[in-house]
Amino acid sequence: MRPYMTNMTNATPPRPCLVLRVGITGTRVLPQDERQRQVLRDNVAAVLRSVRQEVTRIAADPRAQQAYAIKPPVLVLVSPLAEGADRLVADIATSPDHGYALRVAMPFQQDNYEADFLSKDGPPDSLSEFRTLLARAASVLQLDGGRDDPQHDRYDEARSYEAVGRFVVRNCDLVIAIWDGKPGKGRGGTADTVQFSADFGPAVWWIHAERDQPPVWIADAQDLRYPKPDNDAAAKLRAYLEHLILPPEYKPPRQKTVPWIEHIADIGYRPASPLRRWFEEQNPHRPWWAHAHRLLLKRAAGCYEPPWDDASHPEENKVAAVWHNLYALPDQCAADNAARYRSVYVQVFALASLALICAAISLSVPGFFEHWHILAERGWHIVKQLATFAELVVLLIILWLVVTNIRYDWHQCWIDYRLLAELYRKQQALAVLGWSLSGRAVRALVEQQEETGGDRAAWVVWLFAAMVRAAPVPTGVLNYMVLERARRIVLRDLVNEQITYHKGRFTQNERAEEFFVKWGERLFALVIIIVVIKLFLLFWPGADLWTTVLGLAAAVVPTLAAASVGVRAYAELELLARQSHTMLSAMELGRRRIENIDLTRPLASQELGTEVYEVAIAMLQDVQGWVRLFRVKLVEAG
Repeated sequence: MRPYMTNMTNATPPRPCLVLRVGITGTRVLPQDERQRQVLRDNVAAVLRSVRQEVTRIAADPRAQQAYAIKPPVLVLVSPLAEGADRLVADIATSPDHGYALRVAMPFQQDNYEADFLSKDGPPDSLSEFRTLLARAASVLQLDGGRDDPQHDRYDEARSYEAVGRFVVRNCDLVIAIWDGKPGKGRGGTADTVQFSADFGPAVWWIHAERDQPPVWIADAQDLRYPKPDNDAAAKLRAYLEHLILPPEYKPPRQKTVPWIEHIADIGYRPASPLRRWFEEQNPHRPWWAHAHRLLLKRAAGCYEPPWDDASHPEENKVAAVWHNLYALPDQCAADNAARYRSVYVQVFALASLALICAAISLSVPGFFEHWHILAERGWHIVKQLATFAELVVLLIILWLVVTNIRYDWHQCWIDYRLLAELYRKQQALAVLGWSLSGRAVRALVEQQEETGGDRAAWVVWLFAAMVRAAPVPTGVLNYMVLERARRIVLRDLVNEQITYHKGRFTQNERAEEFFVKWGERLFALVIIIVVIKLFLLFWPGADLWTTVLGLAAAVVPTLAAASVGVRAYAELELLARQSHTMLSAMELGRRRIENIDLTRPLASQELGTEVYEVAIAMLQDVQGWVRLFRVKLVEAG
């Protein structure tokens, strides 16, 4: 199958090819009446044709042409090729009239699966039909399911059919269900698969297996609870595909900064949409001044820096390698934007303190010279003017830093790129097992925030979903060796890396918090001492000079204390340390559970996938909390 992504090696981010995946679940027993069977074929052909027409139409939209790699759209059908509906749809979809690529997933290894098609009660040509359709497949994955074994108290067959049905749902964007609407006779039937899709997505196009009626559109569990034939199903499909394929329109969020500063930032600058800006990103180069925050935190933590894994190891799994390569650039860009933004607020606090010190000096200069008599009155006026001029220069530098931060949007780019990188990292671990992050779980990360007035990060959800659709899927047999390699990748690239990261972050933030608290208390005590001495000197004749000196000190020391408190408040050191402590517990538990999985048992891939998914969701929740924490931490001139 041709590659679905382009520009994987260039410095700029790759654009996905436009891919849409359709899955099939349905009855194994089709109507015997030839007329009813033809009605089914016509209904299936109609929806497949509608999907192709809509995707082709949407691909011609200017927004799609700017967002996707310039190639014809690719349509994929995902099917287990079981008897009945699976093969009916596969046969129609892969015909020259429709031209869908076929991906096959089997619940067992092929020789074991083919035993299903040798039953005396089944069609005599079932096995040859299966092999004929299998020969058309662009990719094949054989899951590690097992048969029932009553002697050893093992009943894995129904779970195996459930696993392959869920694989179809996780790896498609629209499910076609040919179903009679009745509850399943056992676990893993069509009813279960439709319910799973209704709960977690994607949408379902339900064709009734026994009645000639309009299709039922199922977007969520509510639609499945009260299903009814829908004459507007075609319109809903059109709107669904447009929302899925087209990138979101960018609506600038409401800014919380001072409006006149925003106007200054907008002079001669026409900001692009976040998605377009991302596609124009290149390998970042961090300027010298962007290391201010790192150096400050390192000094506050006693020259301790958390260990950092540059993730430069070669990837042994081809599917994981795709996501590994995708992760690298947003991770670098997120770190670069974070360094710039954090260094700006450190410099703003430092410069604000310097401005206050200049102001205090300009007010204290007359007192010094009146007692020292070393300059004429004009001389101390010059010194006062220089201090005031320095104060103005410092304020202008602060203004320039704030305007630059607004113009280049380092704060929001940091959040967006970190979200994207974390999604890619989690998908790297899940993709090797044929799993994927739930679209609804991902959308919850960037739900509309009242304080921002717009869904700025919606492009992250769209791009991640587009990459998932275009990415390759695992092929071959999920045997012990493959699963052991997958577990090693998960533990190395996801769990252990997170444990190392959060241990380092916890230590650094805890030490830095202690440093700022300690020096804040010391500076506060020093201010009290200075004020007490100054009060005493007010009653001491001839101590006016020292009173002036202490007055200047009483202005400078609280300024330094305020800057220390400000940096500490912006950095949220204590909260970050708490988050890391919580995540360490979750990651340690996840590691133990993953390590304890017996990969020799049937459906071990599903156990491994479940545990990895739980770890990924825990990490997403941590990211969500981090986003909410820093979303309002804007650098402002006030």
